[in-house]
Amino acid sequence: MTGLSVRLLGPMQVRRDGRLLVFDGVKPKALLAMLALNAGRVVSIGHLIDALWGEAPPETAVNAVQVYVSTIRRALEPVPPNAGQRRCGGELRRSAGGYLLDVLPEAVDVHRFQQLANQGRQELAQGDAEAAATTLELALGLWDGPALADFSGLDFAESYRTGLEARRMAAVSDRIEADLGLGRSMAVIGELEDLVRRHPSQERLLGQLMLALYRTGRQADALRAYARGRDALVAELGLDPGPDLRRLYERILRQDPALAPLESAAAPKPPAQPSEVAERRFTPVASLPMPLTSLVGRVREVEETAQLLRSGEARLVTLLGPGGTGKTRIAVAVAHQLTEDFPDGVVFVGLAPIGNAADVLPEMHRALGVPEEPGQTPVHSLLSHLRERKTLLVLDNFEQVMDAAQQLMVLLQGAPSVTLLVTSRAALNVTGERAVRVRPLPLPAPTVPLKGNESRIYELVESSDAVQMFLDRAAAASGLRLTVANATAVAAICSRLDGVPLALELAAARTTILTPEAMLTRLEHSLALLVAGPRDLPPRQRSLRATLDWSWELLDPIEATTLAQLCLFPDGWTVETAEAVCEPGGYEVLETLARLLDKSLIQPAGAGRFTMLHIVREYAVEILHTRKDADQIHHRFITWAVNFANDLDKASLTYQTSFRPQATADFEAELANLTAALEATERLRDAERLSSLVVALGVFWYESGRLLQGERWFHAALKQDTAATDRARFLHTLGGYALVAHGNPLKAEQHLISALDLYQQGGNTNRALGARHTLVNALRWQGRTVEALHECEQLVTKARQAGWSDLALRALDADLGELHDELGVPAKARPLTLAYWNAAEADGSFDDRAFVTAQLALLALSEASEAAGVLIERCLQLVRHADVSAVARADVLEMLGIAQIGRERPQAAATLLREAARLMLETGYRLPLADTLSALGITAVRVEEPDLQRAAQLFGAAADMRHRNGLGMVYRQLREAYLEAGQEVNRILSPDAVQHHWQQGATASRSTAGIAALIQDRS
Repeated sequence: MTGLSVRLLGPMQVRRDGRLLVFDGVKPKALLAMLALNAGRVVSIGHLIDALWGEAPPETAVNAVQVYVSTIRRALEPVPPNAGQRRCGGELRRSAGGYLLDVLPEAVDVHRFQQLANQGRQELAQGDAEAAATTLELALGLWDGPALADFSGLDFAESYRTGLEARRMAAVSDRIEADLGLGRSMAVIGELEDLVRRHPSQERLLGQLMLALYRTGRQADALRAYARGRDALVAELGLDPGPDLRRLYERILRQDPALAPLESAAAPKPPAQPSEVAERRFTPVASLPMPLTSLVGRVREVEETAQLLRSGEARLVTLLGPGGTGKTRIAVAVAHQLTEDFPDGVVFVGLAPIGNAADVLPEMHRALGVPEEPGQTPVHSLLSHLRERKTLLVLDNFEQVMDAAQQLMVLLQGAPSVTLLVTSRAALNVTGERAVRVRPLPLPAPTVPLKGNESRIYELVESSDAVQMFLDRAAAASGLRLTVANATAVAAICSRLDGVPLALELAAARTTILTPEAMLTRLEHSLALLVAGPRDLPPRQRSLRATLDWSWELLDPIEATTLAQLCLFPDGWTVETAEAVCEPGGYEVLETLARLLDKSLIQPAGAGRFTMLHIVREYAVEILHTRKDADQIHHRFITWAVNFANDLDKASLTYQTSFRPQATADFEAELANLTAALEATERLRDAERLSSLVVALGVFWYESGRLLQGERWFHAALKQDTAATDRARFLHTLGGYALVAHGNPLKAEQHLISALDLYQQGGNTNRALGARHTLVNALRWQGRTVEALHECEQLVTKARQAGWSDLALRALDADLGELHDELGVPAKARPLTLAYWNAAEADGSFDDRAFVTAQLALLALSEASEAAGVLIERCLQLVRHADVSAVARADVLEMLGIAQIGRERPQAAATLLREAARLMLETGYRLPLADTLSALGITAVRVEEPDLQRAAQLFGAAADMRHRNGLGMVYRQLREAYLEAGQEVNRILSPDAVQHHWQQGATASRSTAGIAALIQDRS
């Protein structure tokens, strides 16, 4: 083969004139892959940037693309074309608005596969099954693993991979159709059974399996296959089989002659020759594993190993290295490359379950599908089948059966065409062995000297193979991507893990709960990775479970009990928490924690917290379930949660302190642990403590915007046998959730009436008045203003009789004023609101004064009074007073921002709303944040120079937050303006643009940093 060729159906390979070209870094390879997928066509720079970075490209993206293009050009080493010929090698060229790879489509295996698959389907349709089978085999032979396997973390690759995988499955089915047409029913049954098991919704495959079974005289098996397939279709899709499959079933049932030839009806065949029997008996059953993740940074090792085996220079090659360096993964990649070089098979033999050297050869028999010959030794039985065959055997995890090495030498000497590829932590030390060292992945260069040059740090870090592997696995686990902001932290993580692939994979899995910066805190001390040990260690240390068994056996009873108690915390604990949960037993908990830390069974997690590795916790939970005192341990855990939640509840009794930064941090830090405690109370049917937890945490779920989580637990508590007073509180809270968060006043009314009845039955006057107050707003939001006014007047009377304070009564008067204003009688509203303002000035907190001043400003706006501006300025002075709580400040700023929208002052509104949103992010007060983002989107449409893209992003962020948390639009005043702004965005922008920017906003809303970027002032 000459010229340039690109393989993307598996690990990416680029060759010129048969020589493998090496590229540094995933991004240059991804750029070349994108161009190869569009061979001969220009790909715009914008599309290349989208492919490489998705929705969050760095500011240096354009420059980075240019650097990658230069890197690719140097690696391609273009050769001048022959005169008068279009060269297959071509070159990477700049064209109008982008780049193109000037190669023929058939130089890229993706295009070649599609051409052959289409040709094979045409030949099949024309009735030429023999040609179709040959063509389709060629097409499928181009596959060497998952398409675009090196780019699993990139969105463009996922899109292409899905389409290509569907086309591959279609080609497989076409090839089987051709085989069936050629009378090869027996040969395809095993393959079809595996395919139907993995793809139960593919009716064509099921039909082919039924037909193959029937044609080999297995009518009953064909009918059973239909029954299993039908059940799978119902379970997976809720659908019955289609008409074609049902007709085939009926034809098999009545033995339709048109379905022949059956084996029993075929002409008699001559007796099989011994060689043919042996051929049929040699059917490898251990197919090569199909990797589910990409192989990163191992081009040299794969190419060196493949070349040694392909050339015949070595017949025994050992991939040698410590545990966790990826030897198996490299061996599988090499094996997939060499399938055409070993026509009699490439067979994988996994030795991990084998603990005895005497079992190695029987395991090889099993993998090869070769029965042991009676009266022969296992090695001679193998030789009788392998002596004339050119076969590659991949022996994985050989270090635990090293005594079998001599048997391998006998095999190699007796079967001159057999080649062995071995993975091991120790060399076999036999004649002819060639070792390929597998070392950890190269680390990123130090970034400290470049501090301040973030763009250069980003490029330097991105080029590291260790970083690329971490990012590849992290992208699959959590969607994490490398950014200028996190590049230094990612580099430090990879360096501290020494570039060991297994350690990088475990760390990447942690990005689901930790940012790179947070993860660094957990890596300040040595990270214990429990991996299989080398051959010279005892058997108890050769697997994760055996190592954990052995580690547990080394603990004294106090340490084992402490670990079993702490495993109930899914998100770590503090020393104080451990002291509260761990049962006193004549020992110091702090000292026990220190000993567990020394034994690497717990890890420091920063900020005074500790945790245990996931696998250790999983093991500890299993141990806990076997202990006689498991229930007592769970009860102590629940007791800690109840006490902690009650302490939080006490801190939230006054509005001013409910969202102090420390209280918010405590709630967020323990949220997963509190949820685990709730699950334990539900499982144990501990109604009393479930009620205590729900009541204490209600305000935090509410104000942090976690409405769906809160509702789930309030409903769970209602299902328990709880006291009437508690049930009333649950219903009261659910009514508030439905009204303020979901914007569903009718549902709120139903909950509140039920709560009110229970309060009154129990004689709880004050709580009944609180429920009645919320009911007034539920009626008001339904447009039943007259009923709301009547209810509010009764409420004022009853509150006065109950001895409410003058300030509280004046606050109710202000509500009456708002209702009069809505009924078109502002003259009655003003004195009531002024009375509240005077009471707040005399006796109220700064929060009260700020709120009532904001209400007066809104009232003045409704009357088109010139006093509105003065009142807004007065309110702004108040909210910036040091004694106003952050939450009250955020609420009032949002109210004023919405008021400014009503005054047609979008720029002023945006300033206030951005400040409100920043406070909400800082304090964790997320309930009104979606409304704030919606209001900012309205201002983006209404300013002198509208930014409709920003508006779409803000609307998308707000919508996503509402959807995820079950929120409605809190401020009814926004709804009309929101609809108008949305219509304007849809009128000006194309549907694709709206969708693109909407999704950008939705993605940004998933993180504090993303929201912070959205609300920045770009004017």
